[in-house]
Amino acid sequence: QSNSTQSVNLTEEDPDQVIIFYYNKILGSITIKYIDKNVNTYIYEPKVIENLSLGTYTYGAINISGYILSDNEIKTVTITEASPNATITFKYEEILGTVTIRYIDNSSSTELLPADTFTDLKLGNYSYNSKDISGYTISSNSTQIVELTEDNHNVDIEFKYNKLLGSVTIKYIDSSS
Repeated sequence: QSNSTQSVNLTEEDPDQVIIFYYNKILGSITIKYIDKNVNTYIYEPKVIENLSLGTYTYGAINISGYILSDNEIKTVTITEASPNATITFKYEEILGTVTIRYIDNSSSTELLPADTFTDLKLGNYSYNSKDISGYTISSNSTQIVELTEDNHNVDIEFKYNKLLGSVTIKYIDSSS
């Protein structure tokens, strides 16, 4: 903090002198960032830890709702005199869901149409309607609502159908008339 060179004058009357040098401790900081690796944007407010002594520090990732860590769970950095400010970046991926819709014959449990699959859906609620299938009538609810969550983000829906049965009319005709 003070001059690096100081002078003193030693004399017979004052043969002892004191020189004082003042130092400031070098302190550093660590910035911890939480990034969506696919779009390279912050998904959580960066954390800054300041006034750290020189040395090695280890930090762990945090859980962020709707995301899964796609990086090392623990990271270590070293703060040195030459590099007093360090950055740790944890990379995450957004949890995306899939909904598969099946159209099933109620009596035979066979699929009446190829399944519809919707992918890369953000977590949340979705509503799906049954399809009209010639010769069949829907036997379950014609609208189903699903919720995609972190624990349940791949969902199957089944719409069940009954085959329409035709009717036969038998007429008896008196042939004697």
